[in-house]
Amino acid sequence: LNPVGAGTATITASCDASAGFNAAISKTFTVTVTDYSPYPESFTGLIMWLDAKDVNGDGLSESSSDFLSVGGKTQISSWGDRSGSSNSLGQGTTSIQPVYVPGNGSSPVLVFGGSQGNSGAFMSGSMPSSLSGSNGMTFIVVGQANASGQGRFLQFGSNAGTAGQILGLSQSGSFDFGNGSNGFTANMTSSAIGVFRRAAGASYAESEFIINGVAQVGSPVSGSTVPNLPSSTNEFLFGTGRSGNGNLSNPFAGQIKEVMLFSSALDDFSVRRAEGYLAWKWGAQSLLPNGHPFKTSRPLFGGTQTITLAATNLPTDPADGKKFISIFDDPFVLEGSYATSGLPLVYTTSSSSILEVQSGKLNPLSAGEVTVSVNQPGNNRYSAAIQKQMVVKILAKRSQAITFGSIGEQRFDRLLDLNATSSAGLPVTFEVSAGSNIANIVNSTKVKFSGLGSVTVKATQAGNNEYVAAAPVTQTFLVKKPMLLIFDPVGDMGRGQTFPVRAKAFDLVTRKPLPIMPTFSVTAGSATANGHSITCGNSLGQVTIKASATSSTYQTTEQSQTFNVTNKDGQWIVFKQGEKGGLRDLPLSRKPIPLGKFATTSSGLPVTYSIHSQSKTALKLIGNGPKARLGFAKSSEGFTGFGSDDEITILVKAVSAGNGSYNAAAPIVREIKIKKPSRTAFFDERRYDERFDTMRTKFAQRIFNKRSANGLDDLNGDGSITIEDAKLLFDSDHFDSDGDGVSNLLERAFGGDSLTNDRRSVLPRVINKKDGKQRLSFLKYQDAFNEEGIEYIVERSTDLRTWTKWTSGTDGAASGITQLDINGGAAGKGKEYVGGMERVVFETHQTAAAAGGKQYLRVRIKTK
Repeated sequence: LNPVGAGTATITASCDASAGFNAAISKTFTVTVTDYSPYPESFTGLIMWLDAKDVNGDGLSESSSDFLSVGGKTQISSWGDRSGSSNSLGQGTTSIQPVYVPGNGSSPVLVFGGSQGNSGAFMSGSMPSSLSGSNGMTFIVVGQANASGQGRFLQFGSNAGTAGQILGLSQSGSFDFGNGSNGFTANMTSSAIGVFRRAAGASYAESEFIINGVAQVGSPVSGSTVPNLPSSTNEFLFGTGRSGNGNLSNPFAGQIKEVMLFSSALDDFSVRRAEGYLAWKWGAQSLLPNGHPFKTSRPLFGGTQTITLAATNLPTDPADGKKFISIFDDPFVLEGSYATSGLPLVYTTSSSSILEVQSGKLNPLSAGEVTVSVNQPGNNRYSAAIQKQMVVKILAKRSQAITFGSIGEQRFDRLLDLNATSSAGLPVTFEVSAGSNIANIVNSTKVKFSGLGSVTVKATQAGNNEYVAAAPVTQTFLVKKPMLLIFDPVGDMGRGQTFPVRAKAFDLVTRKPLPIMPTFSVTAGSATANGHSITCGNSLGQVTIKASATSSTYQTTEQSQTFNVTNKDGQWIVFKQGEKGGLRDLPLSRKPIPLGKFATTSSGLPVTYSIHSQSKTALKLIGNGPKARLGFAKSSEGFTGFGSDDEITILVKAVSAGNGSYNAAAPIVREIKIKKPSRTAFFDERRYDERFDTMRTKFAQRIFNKRSANGLDDLNGDGSITIEDAKLLFDSDHFDSDGDGVSNLLERAFGGDSLTNDRRSVLPRVINKKDGKQRLSFLKYQDAFNEEGIEYIVERSTDLRTWTKWTSGTDGAASGITQLDINGGAAGKGKEYVGGMERVVFETHQTAAAAGGKQYLRVRIKTK
């Protein structure tokens, strides 16, 4: 029984008489056929249709003969094409075949990789000829990835992975062309419907991705480039990609339910129909956005049809609201018009001498006004649509077009210069048509940003007495924060050697580490990438690795490193930065930096350090190897302060020479910033100390256990008082993080370590000379470096109730306190210490006996 149209049919089953039997009594039953499912001809250009509910593409229920049983897994060796184009996919190697999971009451899926599937599973087939060159395409997939990343749904083009001759579509929604990309951050880590679309001749930046009915904004790299896929020596891979060195790469790990591939860029309504069909079939209609035409009702693929009329490619005359075009323009269609059947529209005009129909397009011939009639006559599944009409004016003026190139991601803290030209040489006007809450035009041709998000800029040219107005051109782009990607260099490695690669993303402005995991790929040479590991091939020569990082709020950033494959194994240096226990930006301080703890080698060979450069002399290297330290320099050692800068940049280099067994490691250079002392710098630095988490847990438990005495409140607003509320007090000036009796404020003021018990070495010391006077010695920030404005208040009392404050103007008898000069003949009375600090000594002006028998001296700390 073959369904041919919607309705109810009565089926009669009969069996005639034979030599041994009388005729059987006939039986009847009814079958209801709906138009909810498409036919291969329901979409224009459908060249591949893969369905997990019909793996052999025969239109019948699955049977055991459709599958293979391998090691307890149900697998497929081929996936049948339902489109009628014979573009089925296959995989003959059982260890890398997809696994069929029936779903046990839910929908069946094909699993690639992961715990249920086979690692590295993929399928392949012949690349349809309609995809060669820079032809258009639309790929729609229903599936789910196991994790975020760049695993390939499919890749087609050059069978050598030649850059610019491939098109890879990844689970993140990204288009990869080998020498450029258009990246998206809409990872399909939950079940989703993804649509990849490219018009014929489109540049990299013009590639589109739509997830669950919502168009995304891409982040193009080499956006103006146009791909050129070969018509021979090509391939079609499903579930994996191929890098520029010819090796398979970026395997997909996840589930696939259904795939539809088209040989052209479907119009918007056809995409909505396909999304609606797939969403209702797989129970995902709730994922579609409000306003989607098929969120609440299923699309039909037969019956009646209607026409929606539009002409988004034609300018509108504001005087009468009519669309117009020039007699000098090429034949055109009414873009944005469609029939709900998806069938092609048919044009006729009221005057073929003004506007004729030529090969299905409208061709302007002379000036005048015509009525364009738009029809869709239907076919064996659809009735004819009611005709729609549009009045179009053809002007004798010359036409013009605006060239307005794609715009990549923009930094929110920089102005964007807009560049667009008119073919008539007339000035182009810009306006922000979307995103005006975060962007505005300044000085006619620049955009200023005030936030992050998506922005659309429209370029227009109104025309003049000689030229008609140009059709507006828009460009949409993302405004993001700038990212710094540090990709450690790679030393020469051995044949067949596997080693880790390391890259770290930072906020370029704040220099804080970002929770963004870079991805790695081999762009040249004999090697393969698998996550953060590279495996060298057996061929000698150069290999180039690319690290890429992107997110929804930070600019896409790429870095590459090149190394040689040799006959001797390589080694690498792990030099921690921007992580717990790693090198990090530091405030000016007296504490030395244990440099030797931050770097190790994979070979166990020693690491040697050096200060590569300093914008100002702030640090000195003390010792080397595991005991190497960075100490802050004194003025006598060249430290002159920050000058007009807010920070000092220092580059530290770590090297490890090779030996008879290992190549030399690639030198690693780390950049650190020495910041002016401040509360923010103090707390920021210690968050990356490897002791931080342990000490915070101990602190929180201590505070929580005594919550009644401490008056602990619900600080995080979750409705209860827990240990999580106590943790919020850890970075508070008035609390003691390490339990040594010294508050965080005092630790900072006296140059202490707030994550260890250093009470005895930090707090002010009493100096007793047995002469009846009281003396106090402590470390303080020199005035030149006391950026925070910490006040060191020295006071004297005879009764512990009334205190007299010392100032430089009341030094001596006036305050009863004298600051001793311990600096010899140098300027100032304090003795310089490292890290911008100095030791000072204060004593009472008279003895306790002279003051009445009792006398007290103290220092208080106050900050803004």
